[in-house]
Amino acid sequence: MILKRLSISATWLLIYVWNPLIIVEFAGSGHSDIIGIFFMVFSIWLLLAGRLYWSNAALVFSFLTKFISALYLPVILYLKKKNRIVLVLMFIALTALFYLPYADAGERLFTGLKVYSSKWRFNASIFEVIFRTVKSLLPDSVVVKYMIAPYGYAANAETIATRGADLALLLAKGIVAVLFIGWLVYYLKRLPRDLSREGSVWIFKFGLFVLGAFFLLNPTLQPWYVAWLMPLLVVAPNRAWILFTGLVGLSYWILIDYTQLGVWQESTWVRLVEYVPFYLLLTYDAVRAKLQE
Repeated sequence: MILKRLSISATWLLIYVWNPLIIVEFAGSGHSDIIGIFFMVFSIWLLLAGRLYWSNAALVFSFLTKFISALYLPVILYLKKKNRIVLVLMFIALTALFYLPYADAGERLFTGLKVYSSKWRFNASIFEVIFRTVKSLLPDSVVVKYMIAPYGYAANAETIATRGADLALLLAKGIVAVLFIGWLVYYLKRLPRDLSREGSVWIFKFGLFVLGAFFLLNPTLQPWYVAWLMPLLVVAPNRAWILFTGLVGLSYWILIDYTQLGVWQESTWVRLVEYVPFYLLLTYDAVRAKLQE
């Protein structure tokens, strides 16, 4: 049975090594996410080996590449039955230590993160639906009261439209933050039950469900973000996400007009082709799995 599982995992690993997304984004574009992905996987390997302090240290290196890997910290803390505060302090101390050489940059150290979190929007799905819904439902009077009058702007049609979009963006981000926190808490609460029922495989499924939800709720979903899920899919295959590792490449369609005309404009049809098959298959498999329980 063990040899069979290893053979299956080796087959999936071979498939993912040759996945075009990996080749294009890392061998071709050289995105630094590959460093964070490596240390996240290394952290999981150490976690499964019971070496929780080393797993925690490896997770710090992944976290320093991209903050999202910190979502695995609660799993490490759960498996550490005693002195969990030591792991938390260790995580904070190591992070601070590696930030120390750049301390003279001050708040500029996080300028990129601030711009990314406040300005960037690209290839969103759930977030885009929420944003457009909120924007369409916002009364002009609310926009004037909270986004125009306090700043002394003229309440003309153009200003109301612009500031209305800004307010809708803020509200949409608040909604997806609440949704994600609720999703995360739900899976953390059921973590003991899931681990006892499915064993170490759930470590990978947990990452797939939580990181996957984070990406789908995010205002920005660059194609290489999905690569964070691919090592998890080797152990816990999911048809919809495997399909999406190919479909997400359609988001590059925007580069055609951008390189030729200098216009950065997303096409609705591209996102429909990219996301509709993914969500349909994801829903179908989830319902089928629920009915088979």
